[in-house]
Amino acid sequence: MRARYFALMLSAAAVAAALAAIAAYASGSMVLLPTLLGWMTLMLVMVNLAGAAFFYRPLRLHLSGGTVAPDRLERAVRRLPLRSGLWVFVL
Repeated sequence: MRARYFALMLSAAAVAAALAAIAAYASGSMVLLPTLLGWMTLMLVMVNLAGAAFFYRPLRLHLSGGTVAPDRLERAVRRLPLRSGLWVFVL
């Protein structure tokens, strides 16, 4: 479940890279594409992984055997899709 969640959070970076490639091709500036994709991928991957780790923290703590208040855990699980979607939308 954790790997799937992180992969879905990183899908925003893949979509952004595809849109950048299409824009570079349409504008005829394919020379700048490798630099653009490199920086964009680096930044989006890092930011999305940080966001995913932050939102997934209560679940990770519970699954590793740590103690999390039941209401906090339930709230975190219920809000995970909403928070993740908002995070991707803001980016």
